[in-house]
Amino acid sequence: MDEITFDPPLSQKHTEALDMFGMGVHNKVVLRFAEKDVFWPEDAPQLNCTTPSVQWQNLHALGNKGVIVAHLWPPLAEEITGMSDDEVTAHVVDLLFTHFGPKTNANNATTAEKKSSHGNNVDVDVDVDGTCLPVGDTCHPPEPAWSVVTRWHEDPFSRGSYSYHRPAPLDSSLRTHAEAVDALSEAHGEGAIWFAGEAITHRSPQCVYGAFLSGLRAGKAARTEMMMADQRADQ
Repeated sequence: MDEITFDPPLSQKHTEALDMFGMGVHNKVVLRFAEKDVFWPEDAPQLNCTTPSVQWQNLHALGNKGVIVAHLWPPLAEEITGMSDDEVTAHVVDLLFTHFGPKTNANNATTAEKKSSHGNNVDVDVDVDGTCLPVGDTCHPPEPAWSVVTRWHEDPFSRGSYSYHRPAPLDSSLRTHAEAVDALSEAHGEGAIWFAGEAITHRSPQCVYGAFLSGLRAGKAARTEMMMADQRADQ
């Protein structure tokens, strides 16, 4: 809240409620490959890897051929700051290829034969634990046809992806996040300001549906306030 000021200031209750929420970061990298270049498991809709900051949603398995989405969680979601889109794309493609690219499955052999996406047999050098080794062009990942990198934490109008709950300060009059949501659901300044967003809902927090519901609530409340103000002016 340091970057935003209110004049007149927010009430103590609203300020305390806002202090109980933080902003998390979740970015995505959408990759589209030529269908012939798909090298990951084609039928699994969800893929995990040993890097806890990355999960994969396999849209190829859901009908969007050649498309896979990397979900980036902290710290990687924030570490992409300063990296170009091409650098981020190359990093996640390398991760995907390291986990799901050509590997041996025959007694830790030093060479394995694998059917390529072009239908040709290629020799793939592998190390003792089955990991593909870069020999010539054999083990280089294919280039995606295009990619999209989100940077929600760098967007000045969002500054993150979703809310999360902070512990209530010891001197706060609010003890639970339900109380904080209720406080922010009330108008500030005799109906001058209404808050809405995915954080300010008891249903579906951190989701677009929650933001939609809170927007309906705030919009209806603001309309009612305006109608009552008109009635008071006519009296």
